[in-house]
Amino acid sequence: MRAVIVAVTALSLASGVSASPAPRATGKRGATWTWFNTNLNPSLLGANGQVKYMYNYETYQPATGKGNLEFIGMQGCYPSCDSSPVNDLANRASQQGWTKVFSANEPDLQGKSPGELANWYRQYIEPLAIQKAYPAVTSSTDSGKGLDWLAQFISACSGCYHDWINLHWYGSNFAQFQSHIQNAHSRFPNERIIVTEYALVAPASADQQNAFFKQAVAFLDGP
Repeated sequence: MRAVIVAVTALSLASGVSASPAPRATGKRGATWTWFNTNLNPSLLGANGQVKYMYNYETYQPATGKGNLEFIGMQGCYPSCDSSPVNDLANRASQQGWTKVFSANEPDLQGKSPGELANWYRQYIEPLAIQKAYPAVTSSTDSGKGLDWLAQFISACSGCYHDWINLHWYGSNFAQFQSHIQNAHSRFPNERIIVTEYALVAPASADQQNAFFKQAVAFLDGP
């Protein structure tokens, strides 16, 4: 799934999200910026200095440019795709001056095995001399998906260099979201967490989404 709300940040870089309040950190927020945002100006999001990053699931920068935000490339398609060929990943990262990269998008939902993703990660992602995130996983609680899939991937990719585990969440309320993030922190206490998609599912109203995002961002930012 892909977040479709861009006016509210849908990405949070965290040095660690814990069950206890943490000191407020700056520069952790970012936004998904997909192809249908062509007529929008990304600089507006960074005007107050709180939003620092943007990504678009691809390894090319969006047609709008990146404004005053840092672009994070993402090899979201596995194993490759026409828009972001994996064989061009290293060149694009170098040419565009990336400092961070995200990897595969929700392979747990696509039935991909942790072992095959670990081999792919070692071949294409790990050699990049920049900060990197493990494949983004869903919040599914089905056996072998979500955090279960991530645990198997971490085991299969033992010793792989990375900076974050990457989480997505969709659900009904803030309490569920908070519980999921805290559960991830408990299961993987030595991992830094990045949350790149989160939103309420239908039939949540715009007002409910807005209230949820305010709670979620405050939680991820710290007190």
